[in-house]
Amino acid sequence: MKRSRLLKIMLLLVVTTAFVACEKNYYTEIDNTDKKLCANTWTSEYTEDNVSDKRVLIFHTDGTGQEIQSTTTETETTSHTESRTYTIYWRWLDNNREGLYINRVGDSSYEIHNVWIRTNYLSGDIDGKHYTFSK
Repeated sequence: MKRSRLLKIMLLLVVTTAFVACEKNYYTEIDNTDKKLCANTWTSEYTEDNVSDKRVLIFHTDGTGQEIQSTTTETETTSHTESRTYTIYWRWLDNNREGLYINRVGDSSYEIHNVWIRTNYLSGDIDGKHYTFSK
């Protein structure tokens, strides 16, 4: 009787462990790919101190793309918008694919660190500031 009970407890532990071992942790597993990066147009928008900033990133699998930035400044009586469009060249910083190098043709370059691409979001840090882009 005790042996049967012990076997049932052991079987329950084995089955429980098997289920937990197969669980996928979506919050720590990063699987960034060219396909995920290039599948969408990514947009980030935020407003701070009457200044609205919108940044759009478009990546192509051949390492090219486009960045569109627009900044709108509002006062009590006026609104002024300034837009810039850049042709970009991009590449992963390393084989871990957790960082991007962006080169704006004829302008500057920058890096995006801690890149994480999810189904509907692309996030990363640019010059120490965290950005979340949505599709």
